[in-house]
Amino acid sequence: MPAIVHLAEVTEAPINSEAVKALVSDSTTGAVVLFSGDVRDHDHGRAVLSLTYEAHPTAQTVLETVVNDFAAKSNITAIAAVHRVES
Repeated sequence: MPAIVHLAEVTEAPINSEAVKALVSDSTTGAVVLFSGDVRDHDHGRAVLSLTYEAHPTAQTVLETVVNDFAAKSNITAIAAVHRVES
């Protein structure tokens, strides 16, 4: 049976990781994987003062495609994927 896709979203809003986790957690869940990319305050000995991040205009569509393809081919039960971009 394909995984249930609860969420596949590219957003400018802050991500509530606990809310996303709740979408895929239940008594049958064996694992939940969360990834958070946190920016360091330095890079090769230099201070990081700001970060600019852009996403391709098709990022939402690509994320949906990847998540749905994976859901159809895997033996996991549920997927929620959110990617934040700079506003």
